[in-house]
Amino acid sequence: MIGNPFSLSIDSTVSDAVLAMRTRSGANSPVNVYIESDNAGSPGSVLASLTQVGTIPTAPGGLVTFSCNDGAGCALQAGSYWLVAYNSDPETLQGWFFAFDDRTTIIANSEVGSVSGMYTHPGTEAGFEIDGTTPEPSSFLLLGSGLAGLAGLIKRKLKA
Repeated sequence: MIGNPFSLSIDSTVSDAVLAMRTRSGANSPVNVYIESDNAGSPGSVLASLTQVGTIPTAPGGLVTFSCNDGAGCALQAGSYWLVAYNSDPETLQGWFFAFDDRTTIIANSEVGSVSGMYTHPGTEAGFEIDGTTPEPSSFLLLGSGLAGLAGLIKRKLKA
């Protein structure tokens, strides 16, 4: 199990996560990817399960997409989270590549593969991207003007 932290500055709907991966040996088994809560700097409870799209390439590897709720998206509030990958087959060796800029950060690593268990925090962040949508400011403006119009209409009817 390996997990990388990420944070959202505003409420968002995550559509997918793209991980840089490769299969090194064994069968090309699916990888289980989850979005988990932040539990005092380690992965916490599972908030969403992501579905692997396609297979994980062998050397040199490539980008693999994991869809959130089969494309429907996962609504998350602003805050800190973990993107966690578990190998589904212990006989298969698959790797999550390091980020290109080799940023040193806190990541979670667990040889036991447990959500709650024995994390170490080694150093280099793995490469991933979180895709999604956020509410557009124009949507808020449209909603606000509609509500103001309704309030004015109700006030006008009450005076009549």
